[in-house]
Amino acid sequence: MLRLLLRRLAAAGPTLLSVVLLSFLLMKLAPGGPFDGERVLDPATEAALARAYGLDQPLAEQLGLYLWRLAHGDFGPSLVYRDFSVTALVSEGLPVSLTLGALALLVAVAIGVPFGAAAGWRPDSAIDRVARWFALLANAVPTFVSAPILVLVFGLTLGWLPVSGLGGAANLVLPVIALALPTAGIVTRLTREGVTGVLAADYIRTARAKGLSAAVIVRRHALKPALIPVVSYLGPAAAGLLTGAIVIETVFALPGLGRYFVQGALNRDYPLVLAVVVLYAALIIVFNLIADLLYGWLDPRIRDR
Repeated sequence: MLRLLLRRLAAAGPTLLSVVLLSFLLMKLAPGGPFDGERVLDPATEAALARAYGLDQPLAEQLGLYLWRLAHGDFGPSLVYRDFSVTALVSEGLPVSLTLGALALLVAVAIGVPFGAAAGWRPDSAIDRVARWFALLANAVPTFVSAPILVLVFGLTLGWLPVSGLGGAANLVLPVIALALPTAGIVTRLTREGVTGVLAADYIRTARAKGLSAAVIVRRHALKPALIPVVSYLGPAAAGLLTGAIVIETVFALPGLGRYFVQGALNRDYPLVLAVVVLYAALIIVFNLIADLLYGWLDPRIRDR
């Protein structure tokens, strides 16, 4: 397990650097520029702005300056939000996105694991059929469809919950549910398949022959190995919830990082877009590392590798 962890840590640095380099080059190759707008700037003004932000330098020098700043925790100045640095914008939006993604992940696991375990324990039963339909529908309906439906039903028609802004805990209920539903569907399916496969093992039949109750068999013997596919999925899914939050933050007008990412991409704000991409890449690496650590807890055989 220790060797596996060290290999993951050794690969994290080059992986993140590759993401930074590729993202930087793609942003520079994209058509348009940060100062292209409805009002056409005269060449002298545009040249002065490019010189002020270092955009007139060769590409290699721009990349070197960006990597130097990034190594010191500085994402550089925003090319659109002139009064703010990218670090300040990220510090403002990231906590909202992290809170939304973390709550959605907890809700997805709280729904999917018990629901899938119950369905896997009793295949072809009523609860199994309901679980399979739920997994299919929750995964098939994208967030940009489910979010407006939730707003229409629970916000505008029934008036139970607020539909925009970040005024309190109630404002997070609909966004969290909309973001959690697809992940909950996949977790339900993976847990059901995992429990179904584990229950066919010889040691489960031995436990049944000893007279152990169904609850004890599932809790002590079946659930942990059955959750290994779920953990494999939740590593990248946790970071995927943050990227998926871009749509949710737009629908519910939440001041998260997704709003800055969309506006930065539309306005060619290179430092802002790169900061979001780097953060998302780093989160994917971290979550996958956590998933590797959970493997050792779920399956002791992995600890010795």
